[in-house]
Amino acid sequence: MNDSINAAFELGAGFFVLLSIRKAYQDKAVAGLSVWHIAFIAVWGFWNIYYYPTLGQMYSFYAGVFLVNVNTIWVGQLIYYSSPHRKANTRDEHDPRYRDAMGQVFDPRINATKPKRK
Repeated sequence: MNDSINAAFELGAGFFVLLSIRKAYQDKAVAGLSVWHIAFIAVWGFWNIYYYPTLGQMYSFYAGVFLVNVNTIWVGQLIYYSSPHRKANTRDEHDPRYRDAMGQVFDPRINATKPKRK
């Protein structure tokens, strides 16, 4: 019974991390997050997938494998999207400097001047 409950928590956590992965992929950026606490949880997850079978908690083991995989993907995204090289080549679509009077996104890397209003 305890194994099933723990596995349910691990699965739930994995699905919540999937939401974070999806959001980071959509935004192509991360802000206000430290990779260290996510990496710590991922390392703890690797320990859990070693430890759960020794306790005979196979449901927790399989749920833990899922959680470790999504945490590892998320750590990779955090590193990739927060790298200095990536930041230098991205634009913030919410920054008003990148919108014209009609609210269209303006990218100074592509357009030399803002489009004129008709």
